[in-house]
Amino acid sequence: MNNSNKLLLEKIIHLGKRLEKNRIYELLDPWLIDGYNSIEIQNAGKKISNFIGLPNLTFVITFTKQDKNVAGHIELNNNSDEGVFIEIDEKFKSEPEIILAILAHEICHKLIHINGLSQFGYENEILTDIATIYTGLGKLSLNGCETVNISTDTQWSGDERTTTTTTTTQKVGYLSRSQFAFVYKIICKMRRIPNDYAITGLNGKAIEVLNGVFFNQNDNLFYNDFALKEVNETLKKVNNDIHLISALNTKLSKTIQSNIELVNEINRTIHKKIKSTSKKYIDKANEELKPESLNFVKNLLLIDELEKLERVYKNEEREIISINSQYLDFLFKENENGVFSLNLNNRDALYNIKCPVCQHSMRLKQDKLVRIKCLKCKYSFIVDNTTIEHRNSDKSASSTKKSIKQKFKEIISILKE
Repeated sequence: MNNSNKLLLEKIIHLGKRLEKNRIYELLDPWLIDGYNSIEIQNAGKKISNFIGLPNLTFVITFTKQDKNVAGHIELNNNSDEGVFIEIDEKFKSEPEIILAILAHEICHKLIHINGLSQFGYENEILTDIATIYTGLGKLSLNGCETVNISTDTQWSGDERTTTTTTTTQKVGYLSRSQFAFVYKIICKMRRIPNDYAITGLNGKAIEVLNGVFFNQNDNLFYNDFALKEVNETLKKVNNDIHLISALNTKLSKTIQSNIELVNEINRTIHKKIKSTSKKYIDKANEELKPESLNFVKNLLLIDELEKLERVYKNEEREIISINSQYLDFLFKENENGVFSLNLNNRDALYNIKCPVCQHSMRLKQDKLVRIKCLKCKYSFIVDNTTIEHRNSDKSASSTKKSIKQKFKEIISILKE
């Protein structure tokens, strides 16, 4: 899922948490209007405002010339007794689908304003476009957000005829038609609206774009138990891998008897991130949204985030392995006498354990790989107290290094069983 679509989903949740939680929106089917008939235009505004829950407001709609790239405008004053004034660019009088799309957008501006949901500038326009779909006006927006007009002009010069074809595309709104279609399909899915009803009244181009929208439509996304299972499985997978590498990192740090701040900082960061990330995603999975249909969108976002989490952890794992490799090179670097200058099996150092999150000190006098739980903060992590083989005097440096690397491969294999 790209970042643009992710932002659209987040705005759906923003709207859904605040807009009339107990109301069930339906879909308003498009209808034909005459842009030159002022009574039909006023009635259209009333029909739309009543549909989205603003029956007490009177919208006064006029056609006037607008600034460049402005299709319509609404006066968001607080004195509703005088009516709410909407202006539509006069060039759209002959475009009924565009008129309905503009009215849907401008009246939703008022809805957002009344409910205190307004955002700043461009973000508010995007939110308003999404609101047209959320409140059931999606068919009006899909049909009218983009229209294509084809005109021909024929000229004669003597007996020769020249025909020129001109194609004009007119767009209104701040979302592209494909983005409108994506949000519309999400809303229909979360409200379990049948497809035949969803496409009724849509023009051919809108249906074509709608058919090209694809996303995860697993019905299990409506339920937080499913999301919680996915969170736990993903966290178990990525956390265990990073635990194993971190355990190797800790053993190397202790074995070389050096308080390398970089290593310690990496470990603290890793485990704090594991702890906070686990809580974050479990909390997200457990979060119950109202209306309940929003759980589909929330969980769709959550599954996408879990996929990205796996990739992030895998990149971090590679970075830690690279650091471990540098420590191995340092450990097995010979001095001028051909022997190691470091004690590779300082058991006392390996037995002293510190929790990587809260730094609580413990002692584990066991020569094995084991998972333990901090007695203070209850954080669970892996400790590796197995010995590191070092070279014997009758072995070459290259064979010793190969032997040690093989030992690490065996350890990782054991940990993953």
